[in-house]
Amino acid sequence: MTTDSFDPVLLEILGNKFASVTEEMCLTLQRTGRTLYVKETADFACALAGKDGRFFAYPRSIGVSGFVGLECLPAIEAAVAACGALEPGDVILTNDPYRSTGLATHLPDLHMIEPYFDGDEIVAYGWCFVHCSDVGGRVASSISPVNTEIFQEGLRIPPVKLMRRGQMSPEVRLFLDANSRTPEANMGDIRAMLASLATGRRRVAQMLGQHGAAEMAAAQVALMDYAAGKAEAVLRTVPEGSYRFSDYLDDDAASRLPVRLAVTVTIKDGKVHLDFTGSDPQVSTAMNIPSCGRPHAWLTLRMLALVQTLDRSAPLNAGLLRPLSIYTPPGSLVNPEEPAATGVRHAAAIRVNDILNGAFGLALPSVLPAAASGTVIPIVMSEPKATGGRMVQVIEPLIGGTGARQGHDGVDWRDSGISNLANNPVETVEAELGVASMQAGGAPSPSRRSTCRRSQSASPARGEGAAAICASNTSPIRAW
Repeated sequence: MTTDSFDPVLLEILGNKFASVTEEMCLTLQRTGRTLYVKETADFACALAGKDGRFFAYPRSIGVSGFVGLECLPAIEAAVAACGALEPGDVILTNDPYRSTGLATHLPDLHMIEPYFDGDEIVAYGWCFVHCSDVGGRVASSISPVNTEIFQEGLRIPPVKLMRRGQMSPEVRLFLDANSRTPEANMGDIRAMLASLATGRRRVAQMLGQHGAAEMAAAQVALMDYAAGKAEAVLRTVPEGSYRFSDYLDDDAASRLPVRLAVTVTIKDGKVHLDFTGSDPQVSTAMNIPSCGRPHAWLTLRMLALVQTLDRSAPLNAGLLRPLSIYTPPGSLVNPEEPAATGVRHAAAIRVNDILNGAFGLALPSVLPAAASGTVIPIVMSEPKATGGRMVQVIEPLIGGTGARQGHDGVDWRDSGISNLANNPVETVEAELGVASMQAGGAPSPSRRSTCRRSQSASPARGEGAAAICASNTSPIRAW
């Protein structure tokens, strides 16, 4: 069966089945996860990848929403080169941005890949990631803006086999446990990841029994082609031309100098090219985005959101990014060279989202909103456990609101521009940690005449008792 001859009704059915598999994988991961990062904040994702390592099925509303553009194949090839051919029951583990060629984006994100077989042939890959509580390094939680190289950020795991023929490697387990402040919590989340991959394996096996390997392989290609066609159709509605925009990080945490990010978006005949020439060189702190020169998820998310906004019938898979090409200057903030630190890459990624928003906004001013709050501040607590060791948990990923758009106010407190993270319920946080939350509220927006009001930023949470937490993110919402 060829892609051109694929029955469109059957393709829609299979597309929904594949998406349902990824959603069930995510629900398994969230319900069996150990830490607040997973079971409440939902800092995880699952997907199905084809033999090319690109995601042909991705959940729409569970977990991190923006990693559709990640590529598994470089990590798979690295693991095969180091550990031998993949067999049923094998699972690859990595967290190294450079050794995985950008699949991982900072060390706390553990990524797993499992090959799904039909007989002796791989028909797809299951993928999942979680943000891990702690992988060692200089500080608890393994993230600090002032780390100067990746070696300070924790244990680096090149693509290796965590599982061989269904059995966990005791050597890999020893390294994982010995290089974390929270080995038991980490292993709880790792086992939840393995459970999600097992769920995917079972569901893919059921689909193989219903449809056969040939039909499933053709459907994977057809779904990607269909998404690419949808994306091209949307981009043809955007006025052709080149649109340039730039913005700044306040500083790099090592000096008071602002850090520039710039992009030129060129749109022509249903294709888009992103050129980040003019962005500043990589910084000596942890705000670098390890894209490895590829059309990385952190650099392309705004285009993905644009296509999905203008055509909500488009399937969510990597085909949406096929019309896109990219240039990232080597040694820049958006394409750093090893061993640049990457732990706080989300700070720069938010600003990349802002400059793409600004550039596309020049072409479509009635569609794109104003800039959002421009930051996310994960408040993490590390405290001793009564049984020994430490507990490291996220209290809350503090964010601000969204920018106003034509005719509408922004949304208070819940900017989801680069992810889909949830706020943590107070009751769960207080049950897990020695902290009491006394107040939650919003900082008032600045008074300014405008046709639409900008949204409010979250005010600091305050705690007392075993620990007191006070963090502030009350900068006014920026307008273009």
